[in-house]
Amino acid sequence: MSKLLKDDELQTLKVGDNTYELPVLTGALLMDIEREFGGALGDIVKQGQVTVMYKLLWIILKSKYTDLKFEDITSQKVTVSSLKEISKKVSEVLAVLTEE
Repeated sequence: MSKLLKDDELQTLKVGDNTYELPVLTGALLMDIEREFGGALGDIVKQGQVTVMYKLLWIILKSKYTDLKFEDITSQKVTVSSLKEISKKVSEVLAVLTEE
């Protein structure tokens, strides 16, 4: 099971100069993701685009950081390692959610 889904272990993610705690996933959060993208989680995952990755991250984070704007995370400096870390964290969540 993904570390992101364990209630007793808060995971953090550094985006540019900011470090965020990733919230525990809820049904409401998952429905927000589907509503924002207009489709099922499985279809969203298959897209594999940077835009999709950042949008998913934003939806997840805004459930904990209500004032967070999309531009707050997309305007941060991107390095190869930070992009890999963002991708890894988002992928961990989605992999568990779309397991059959």
